[in-house]
Amino acid sequence: MIATQIKQDLLNSGLIPNATKSVWVPVQELEFLGVLLNACTGLISIPDRRILKAQETVKSLFTSSSDHNRVQVRKVASCVGQIISMSVVIGNVSQIMTNYLSAYIVNARSWESYIKLSPQSVEQLSFWNNNLQNRNDKEFTLSQKYS
Repeated sequence: MIATQIKQDLLNSGLIPNATKSVWVPVQELEFLGVLLNACTGLISIPDRRILKAQETVKSLFTSSSDHNRVQVRKVASCVGQIISMSVVIGNVSQIMTNYLSAYIVNARSWESYIKLSPQSVEQLSFWNNNLQNRNDKEFTLSQKYS
């Protein structure tokens, strides 16, 4: 088997493959760099644990904003980072629908600063609260370049 030979070659070269990350048998579904690749359905998606974490972050921003009328910049940055990191599946809407939130991050004096969210920012959080799960799949295809 080729996988066995490759594994042995790595060991002979002094490299030790990570046993928990290495897959030595063919599979049709695989998580790679935080994205699920499914060859059976032809879809890529974000694992549920990442979706749930982002939804919890969005909800905590809503709660903080309504309870204290302010949120910490660090939490806004975490939320935006989680959403942007899903752009491989979600697409460019991840950047478009975080632009008001991103402006706070850029203009903040420190991570520990507190800000009041604008109505546009609250609208963007609401968008993600309602749509994060719905946008969690995308077809993947091999593109061909024509000369």
